Amino acid sequence: GRRAPVLVVTARRFDALAASGVRADALVGSGRDRGERFDLGRLAEQPRHVIVTDGAHGGSGYDAAPVPGPIVDTYGAGDTFVAGVLFGLASGWELDPTLAFAAERAAEALTWRGALPPLP
Repeated sequence: GRRAPVLVVTARRFDALAASGVRADALVGSGRDRGERFDLGRLAEQPRHVIVTDGAHGGSGYDAAPVPGPIVDTYGAGDTFVAGVLFGLASGWELDPTLAFAAERAAEALTWRGALPPLP
């Protein structure tokens, strides 16, 4: 994974990150999900960014984005946020616009059912 120009890791894969010994550009985890707890002391290399989400309250370093419609389902919003972080950092964006973009995409994901947006 570290051969990639940008490495963003979900906290659900923290054990793999710790075992690898590589430095992630970003580690993203939910502050509410027990399955996404981590101990940075286990890492040989500290991530460039550590982002902890907190649902409608935003998270570390960013505010939640307004939901652009009725909330239908929360499934997939966290994964969508992580994908937004990866997209922003891989596009060469600074962290603040990356987090805003990721939060907007996660808010949008709340307006559809399931992990994928509806087909056009």
